[in-house]
Amino acid sequence: MKNKPIYSDLLITFIISIIPSIFLDFKEDDIFKLFCINLIKIYLTLLPVVYTSRRRFFLKTNAPIKCEILIFYYLLILPITNLGLKPDYDKYLMIIYSVINIINVAILIVMHILLFKYIFIELLRKRQIEIKDIAIVFGTYLTIALGFGLIYTLISLIGGTPCIGNLKSSPSTLAFYFDHIYFSFVTITTVGYGDFVPILGISRFFAVTEVLIGILITNIVLGLIISSGIFNINKDDEN
Repeated sequence: MKNKPIYSDLLITFIISIIPSIFLDFKEDDIFKLFCINLIKIYLTLLPVVYTSRRRFFLKTNAPIKCEILIFYYLLILPITNLGLKPDYDKYLMIIYSVINIINVAILIVMHILLFKYIFIELLRKRQIEIKDIAIVFGTYLTIALGFGLIYTLISLIGGTPCIGNLKSSPSTLAFYFDHIYFSFVTITTVGYGDFVPILGISRFFAVTEVLIGILITNIVLGLIISSGIFNINKDDEN
């Protein structure tokens, strides 16, 4: 009985994915092959939307771990589904991906808000910090950097022009995606090499936000964890 909702999510996602795939205007001979490829792409992109809308796993005790797993899932799926699109037949497909991606970005924001709630509220109330808490904080730091890299990538894809300067990679390559990830990690760690810079107002806004969040996590939360004494050797063990 407990597994039925999972199969239901998979079936609903598959049915929803078929609908836009049927109406795609492919200018190729092998229509069936392109239909199957884009069906899989839409399915993988849409799965987090259906899954999170059907389940209330955010309220469970292991919600932070599930949030991070979903975030990592979507960050891995993005290069597969969005990059390598051909402009001659993918205009309609880009509209579909843009809509789904906007919804997924909203889901990513919600999941990060829940992670922040755990870190800055529930974690601060804990008297005893566990190893699991440190893993969640570290994972959140990584998902924030990857998540902002995802946002920068989507801004460049949806807007049609890169949101960061000095970017030479093509939108149809994986280098385009990883350049945005690289810029995000350089930003959140406040390294600031200067090889890539935000050139749009919205990308500058997200860059400032990312820096502030990174400083909060590293200076406040990690400092709290270290000062909690979790790494200290127990006196009883010393004796």
